[in-house]
Amino acid sequence: MVSFSTVVTGYTRRVTDPSKPFFWHNFPFVGIEPPSIKPSIGESTPFASFRRVLGFTAIELLITVVVVAVLVSLALPSFRVFLQNNRLKTETSEFFAAISLTRTEAIANAAQATLCVSANQTACTAGTWDQGWLAKIWVDADGDGAVDAGEERILRARPAPSNGIVLTAGGTVLSFSAGGAAGGTISFEVCDETRSSEEGRAIKVFTTTGRARVEKMTCI
Repeated sequence: MVSFSTVVTGYTRRVTDPSKPFFWHNFPFVGIEPPSIKPSIGESTPFASFRRVLGFTAIELLITVVVVAVLVSLALPSFRVFLQNNRLKTETSEFFAAISLTRTEAIANAAQATLCVSANQTACTAGTWDQGWLAKIWVDADGDGAVDAGEERILRARPAPSNGIVLTAGGTVLSFSAGGAAGGTISFEVCDETRSSEEGRAIKVFTTTGRARVEKMTCI
């Protein structure tokens, strides 16, 4: 039996028997018992730390609630104005698009197109623009100069807005000829009735070209 002694340094076994091959010298983890881990109580370990997790105290919670309430009260008016301005822009864009569509269809079909007040969104009616409106085109297919069944086609219709936006004008009909020229009511105002002396929108239609333009205005 070969007699040899070992010296364990860390995880390396050093074999001092010269009769052993050289590759056994300083060879790691050969014949070494795995290190044992014994639990220790009251001693700190490098990989774990234990500390008590604390919650909010009543005073901290109260301060947090007060801060949040103040921030909400400051942001709420600005958010309300943002929503009102957004509704105003939406209604203005919708009506401006209807004017442009009516003019485009009149030119494309070489026919008369009309944008008018409509309380029922099926035909032109008396009343005001904030009751609703519709855009329609009349193509005189038989050339008799009279509106016959099937010759009128509704292009777009919109009921009265329910968000406080009011559309006003001096007349009830805006018409476009086959060449795109405008006639009738050519000036419109869009305002928010929930606010006074606020910025609104004015839509103006040029009679010669029929093109529309949006301008800022101050509502009464």
